[in-house]
Amino acid sequence: MDALQRIEELAKPVVVRQKEVKRKHLGVLNEEIRMGEVILGQLMPIETRAKDQVTQNLKDLAEKRRHLAIELAEFKCVSLEPLTWRRPDGLPTLAVFSLRFEHMALWNRRGKRDDDIQTHMSFCQNPRSPWENCGGAPEGIRLCYADLVSHRIMRAPQYASDPDNVVSTGFVGVIPFAVKEKIRQYRWMFDDVYLIAEPKSWMVHIPNPDPLVVGWDGGGFWLIDAFDTTTIEEAMLAMSDVDTAPRLGS
Repeated sequence: MDALQRIEELAKPVVVRQKEVKRKHLGVLNEEIRMGEVILGQLMPIETRAKDQVTQNLKDLAEKRRHLAIELAEFKCVSLEPLTWRRPDGLPTLAVFSLRFEHMALWNRRGKRDDDIQTHMSFCQNPRSPWENCGGAPEGIRLCYADLVSHRIMRAPQYASDPDNVVSTGFVGVIPFAVKEKIRQYRWMFDDVYLIAEPKSWMVHIPNPDPLVVGWDGGGFWLIDAFDTTTIEEAMLAMSDVDTAPRLGS
């Protein structure tokens, strides 16, 4: 059994009690948000304090709606613990990818003292300089990789003159259209959405197939979907099949 299959097996289903009551509550929240947005749109510049209060109320209602929607969607809860799994060589078993960047990078950066070294994590397009034009990882995810500060590769002799020792991997493949539609459907519920994949190699950008799509709610992962990556050629063929499929009424 590979690591991603283990994660799926360990994912905990959420038992939703009083489902109908909560669905009605969700409907009430939607209506309150709609009314609040109407009121906000009618306020004049002189009503600054009222605008601030309505804006805050809308944020509070949206947060309640988000958590209730996640619960009613019955996603499985995915532990962060698998991100701490390590291969025999000490490097991570799993990589996390942002949908906005191709690469995940880890690097050590020295502080003012030689013994002040910390492991940083970012999502980036250029793994040679992952601290430029990049996106940072939430603290909860980054800390799962903090032990790499002492890894022999991260502090290998050949990097001794470089204060930024980078280990990276990149996503290869195409996310199926059906999975993208599911991501669009549920994106609003989460702070962000990530892919979890098992790289065949670090520094060589070839993740294994069957990544997991997970939503991050600010404190943990929720399993949205799992899929087989496709090659660009397979994706083009699939699009061609859709384009040539008979249309209704034709």
